Amino acid sequence: MSRSFPLAMLAALVPAAAGPAQKVGEPAPEITWLTTRHFDGFKNQKLSELRGSAVLIDFFEHHVRECEVRLPKLQALHETMFDRGLVVVILTFGEDKELDDYFAKEQITCPIATAAFTGYEPKTLPFTVLIDVDGKVVWADISGNFDSKLIEPLLAKARPANLAAGLEEVGKLASAGKLGASYAKAKELLAGGTLSEEAKAQAEKRIATAEANVAAGITAADAALAEGDCYRAFTALDPLGPYAGVPRADEAAQKLATLLADKKQKREVDAGKALAEVEALARRREYDEAFKGYKKVVSAWSNTRAAAAANAAALAIQKGGKLGFDRGCGACMAADKTCSLHAKKKK
Repeated sequence: MSRSFPLAMLAALVPAAAGPAQKVGEPAPEITWLTTRHFDGFKNQKLSELRGSAVLIDFFEHHVRECEVRLPKLQALHETMFDRGLVVVILTFGEDKELDDYFAKEQITCPIATAAFTGYEPKTLPFTVLIDVDGKVVWADISGNFDSKLIEPLLAKARPANLAAGLEEVGKLASAGKLGASYAKAKELLAGGTLSEEAKAQAEKRIATAEANVAAGITAADAALAEGDCYRAFTALDPLGPYAGVPRADEAAQKLATLLADKKQKREVDAGKALAEVEALARRREYDEAFKGYKKVVSAWSNTRAAAAANAAALAIQKGGKLGFDRGCGACMAADKTCSLHAKKKK
């Protein structure tokens, strides 16, 4: 597939609309989702159910390089702004298994939906539409022209899609990374007895989730240490820092301190961090740079688990025919290996 999305294929996804297409300042045309992924804890039938939150829709096709390049930006927006009231929706199409496999490989956890593009006229893909809390279109154009600074003013009135009225302070604390304080606030509000049934259920779920996250992190760290995998133990414990005040959070903090105080274990952790950066390149299919990165890890962090894993990964890239891979080439992208043309260029 070419780097820009074929207009003929795009037209097939955009049925003739009965009215005008998306227009800035006007209500966003309704979209009924056909399938959804990661709509966790909020309604998942149609776009209008997200009113009260700001919504960013990215019209997306995973074989298009420009779409794939946007994935880290979309995931980052989801991770940093969901609790502040932004819902990022990747709107795409394709077979369920293919989409499941693709987004799992790319480690995308923001909401993903499939639907016909009825009522919208994306000029090409990727195409972005930003919608305010009242359901009106704020911006609609080619994604490459989008400035994420447009989101911030919308969040002043936005509410997280999974947050009932009465839990606003709980959400604000969570979005600020103060997960322990958010936990404490939820318990305080529950004890006050003034929450609606919906808010009460959500508060109870947030409390249970916080406690489960801490417990799961400790269990995962203990299992990793039993296997001698210090970096994996670190990745299980380090995210638990913001949960101070949640049961067992002090235990997690002590385990982390003990891990990092041991010079040998800390070296394994640092080597794992270096390997993780290179693995991110490989997930983006930047195989040549990943190959070089793996070699550096092997050289810089000898006699570590990360060095052994990096050596195996470098060999896999080489033996898998991925050196010379061009993300702008449809043949390379479709096969996930270097096409004959680019293989010759590499030689």
